[in-house]
Amino acid sequence: MDDRPQDPTQAPASVAADPDDDPGADPDADVRAGEDVGGPSRRWWWIGAAAIALVAIAIPVWWSLTALERVPVDTDAARQRLADRAVTGVDDQPLPDGGAATATGAPETGAPASPTPAALPPPGSDAVRSFLVIGSDERAAIAGSRADVLVVGLLPADGGDPVMFSLPRDLWVDDPCHAGQQRINAAYNGCPGVANGFELTSIVVEDFTGVEIDNVVAIDFDGFKEIIDAVGGVEICVDHPVRDRSVRVLSLPAGCSMADGATALGWVRARKLQEQVDGQWRDMAGVNDLTRNRHQQDIMLQLLRRVGSFETVTNLYGFARGVSDSVTLGAGLNLLDGARLAWSMRGRAGDVDRFAIPIEDFTTGGGAQVLVATEPFATTFEREVGESLSSFVEG
Repeated sequence: MDDRPQDPTQAPASVAADPDDDPGADPDADVRAGEDVGGPSRRWWWIGAAAIALVAIAIPVWWSLTALERVPVDTDAARQRLADRAVTGVDDQPLPDGGAATATGAPETGAPASPTPAALPPPGSDAVRSFLVIGSDERAAIAGSRADVLVVGLLPADGGDPVMFSLPRDLWVDDPCHAGQQRINAAYNGCPGVANGFELTSIVVEDFTGVEIDNVVAIDFDGFKEIIDAVGGVEICVDHPVRDRSVRVLSLPAGCSMADGATALGWVRARKLQEQVDGQWRDMAGVNDLTRNRHQQDIMLQLLRRVGSFETVTNLYGFARGVSDSVTLGAGLNLLDGARLAWSMRGRAGDVDRFAIPIEDFTTGGGAQVLVATEPFATTFEREVGESLSSFVEG
């Protein structure tokens, strides 16, 4: 044993010298060959920890998204059942609106016939993908529920400009369930034992427009508020302070402001808007179902842009929790499709062709105040979009 005093500036013989202190040492030697220093094990530990954290975050997000309620939709089969029912003459269900059709199910005397729609595209046509969005007080199509919002979006497969239009909830259309006529929003009740609400609403929209409906999404209004809050609100712009005489929660300042879910819901449902001019409240001119339809479309486009721009898992999780409690999907539509749609719509709000269906007031023989279209949908489409409906949907 060497008992000579050690030089404190030198490392003990039993301790390896620090390679950083040796100008000639290879600083990466321990990474390439020093398996005994724990470098790779440290890396694997961090990789494992990161994987566990990712799974811990992804599982609740996945669960929230897959918890969405699904409704089977087979419009072809439903059409066949409706046809069979018409042949047998079975019609023992109560009629909507209590006088919108006669007891025999025939259209009312003097009721205008619905404009003849264009023929549906041939089976297998995939030039355009269509989405029917239904807004209602009810999450699912059940007896007694009505659709307050009906918006159709058309997304061309070739990347062309999307098309969006709304169907006023009081639009008077043919009723395939009772062989009469009814408001379009009543189709969400379905035809018991024959077609559910998704199927009957899709059929009525198809018969009126000539556009085949590929996918259906229903959003209840409580969930609508949650979704808007989850994405941080939406912008609403008005010239003067605005309120709704029938919706106390709606109160908007002049100019543009970020609205929370409750305010946005009041905005899209408002039917009795007032504005404050020179200190006096007055009814806003020109407010009708078409105005509400425009507001609904504006909010939907903002939601698409915001959903498509999520940057953090936290935001996505917040959105997923809201969606899982408020959205019902027609079978055949999955969340990946929805995400792709949102992504494709980012920054394209100005490229969407939007138009209103020309309508006029009508009073039915039973005294119901409804709206009737003044021309076939295909005529409106060609004038507003600049392309015939048949060429657009068939490519």
